[in-house]
Amino acid sequence: MSLLYFFIIIAFLIFIHELGHLLAAKWANVKVENFSIGFGPKIFKFDIGETEYSLSLLPLGGYVKMQGESPNSSSTDKTIDSNRSYQNIPNYKKQIILFAGPLMNLILPFVLFPLIYINGVEIPKYLTDKVIIEEKLVLDNQID
Repeated sequence: MSLLYFFIIIAFLIFIHELGHLLAAKWANVKVENFSIGFGPKIFKFDIGETEYSLSLLPLGGYVKMQGESPNSSSTDKTIDSNRSYQNIPNYKKQIILFAGPLMNLILPFVLFPLIYINGVEIPKYLTDKVIIEEKLVLDNQID
């Protein structure tokens, strides 16, 4: 069960990171072709607007595929809008898109920790109970 929790937490962290790239690319008016969490065969996918969102079998990574991101790759969409290509935006917008993923990872604790503090965390009883030392046990186990 702990392995399942591990994959869920990793997938969530990857989602937050890739969401940063996605939001920055949308802000910069770059055409985002695919937003994917995981690699390998797709478990499910759906389209919203011009972007395909997908979840793949192995949640150990993710990617945001933008039009014109790689000069050698052809776009999945046959109509290439040069105004919305990653290659044709100013450098400062490219840097914002690239830094947005790590920035989301830096912001996440500032959102999660207050939520955890507000909701509270159960403290195990063995951490709150006082330790009682039985004198007889201590005296019987002394080394002479």
